[in-house]
Amino acid sequence: MRILENEPLSKHTTFHIGGNARYFICVKNEDELRQALDFVKEQKADHLIIGGGSNLLVADWGFDGVVIKIAFDEINIDGTRVTVGAGVPFATLVEKTIKADLCGLEKASGLPGTVGGAIYGDAGCFGWETRNNISYVKVLHKQDIHILDRNKCEFKYRSSVFKEKAGEYIILEATFDLGEITDKNRNEIKLAIIKCLDYRRVNQAVQSYCAGSFFQNVLLSELPLHKQKEFAEVARDGKIAAGYFIDQAGLKGKQIGGAQVSMKHANFLINANNATAEDVIMLASLVKQYVRREFNIQLKEEVQMVGF
Repeated sequence: MRILENEPLSKHTTFHIGGNARYFICVKNEDELRQALDFVKEQKADHLIIGGGSNLLVADWGFDGVVIKIAFDEINIDGTRVTVGAGVPFATLVEKTIKADLCGLEKASGLPGTVGGAIYGDAGCFGWETRNNISYVKVLHKQDIHILDRNKCEFKYRSSVFKEKAGEYIILEATFDLGEITDKNRNEIKLAIIKCLDYRRVNQAVQSYCAGSFFQNVLLSELPLHKQKEFAEVARDGKIAAGYFIDQAGLKGKQIGGAQVSMKHANFLINANNATAEDVIMLASLVKQYVRREFNIQLKEEVQMVGF
């Protein structure tokens, strides 16, 4: 197990932003994870678990503790049941399952981040949510291995028990139950994949340094009744896109320092020119102020803040 000191976290986040971690350890199996956690105890330090770094904004001064990157990368396909390590990129999981003639994850084509991160925040897109296909999640909890079924994961929009009780559980692997691709649905699945990837390419800032969607979409059911009626026509699947409010507030292209509201997708805050975390925080604050002033809507960050 290799322990790196003063490792730049900008190398491990899709934002390409962030100061150094005092210690950085990449673990590939349970033994290495336990060794890393023992090291945390020896150092009497705080620790942070990360995956692909696609949903993180790390402070410019870094993290004064131990960052543990979960790189469990095994994929085991048994019929329509797939068991996958938490460190596997979700896009890789989609690709592997499609090649194995399995369906259910096609709407997640191009989804950034790892399996563990997707479970942690119940990632979703195009009406699909990670919880839809999850059967079991294997975790380390207080030094013991536990297998949690989907109900015990307490999934809800962009959250789970793992996020609500951050630090108590470390996601190791997950089991997905999928369907079969047949001659009857093969073209439908293929078209769904093409549609998802084309949408991302045309409408999202996938080629830019960013953390994906920065703010959570707004749940229509959580708004006052008069607001529900006002925005019912623009809601989809019971949600109003955060990007809708940001766009309507005229903020596309708005820039503070090196951070910018993407011209392609208003809910993508991008690292346009060597942005600092402070630039992103100030821009996010400005966006929230404008949306609150224009629509009396309070946006909530989807991105996890580290070191602030």
